[in-house]
Amino acid sequence: MLPGIHDVELRVASQSTGGWQSWTMATVVALLSAGERKMRFVTGGDAGFEHNVNYFSFNLRPPDGDLDADTDVDGDDFIGFEECMAGPSVAPEPTAPPTIKRCKTAFDFNGDTDVDAVDFAEFQSRFTGST
Repeated sequence: MLPGIHDVELRVASQSTGGWQSWTMATVVALLSAGERKMRFVTGGDAGFEHNVNYFSFNLRPPDGDLDADTDVDGDDFIGFEECMAGPSVAPEPTAPPTIKRCKTAFDFNGDTDVDAVDFAEFQSRFTGST
């Protein structure tokens, strides 16, 4: 699975949805780093809250400039953008974002496999303010 911000969509049923086969969709957001992961479902319901999961899917969000996934494009994201501007074959420093792939996931708006001035123009249009 590609690192980045994913919308995790689940089709679930429980007594609170009207029955064990009365399905509803739920979406949660997950920020995933590279590598193998183990997943478990944790619900915020009362003790004994049970549910059926019919299926789930992970959908990678397109680049939006929000590297730290805090719902805005701000100075913290700009620091990350600067670190990613070195080109497709240079690892960013110091460590955040940690990989070239993460740079592209967050900032390669035009999909040309690098983070460059064209992407910076799009980043500027999404910039919401300071940290």
